[in-house]
Amino acid sequence: MAELTLQEQIAKLTAENNALKADKADRKLSFKVSEKGAVSVYGLSARFPVSLYGSQWDTLIANVPALKAFIDANRARLSTIEQKRAAVAAATVVPSTTVASTEVKA
Repeated sequence: MAELTLQEQIAKLTAENNALKADKADRKLSFKVSEKGAVSVYGLSARFPVSLYGSQWDTLIANVPALKAFIDANRARLSTIEQKRAAVAAATVVPSTTVASTEVKA
């Protein structure tokens, strides 16, 4: 099998990365009781669950209307996952294939 060029490797990895992201977008939320007795919600964040104790969830649920109003009032200031991903993608630097040489004179 022939070696892939750098551009072909980048294209292949980009396609694989996009497929993985699409799989994550289709995931449903799941719940678990943690070892410490908290309720953990999986599927909101890529890596870590959101965990609160039962009384904290009760307080949050009781304040959902206020939370929704706060989010709506501040929507323009809030970041989205898509914005974060775009910023990371824009900051990604493709390594150069050229090597700079430096001479040291004694």
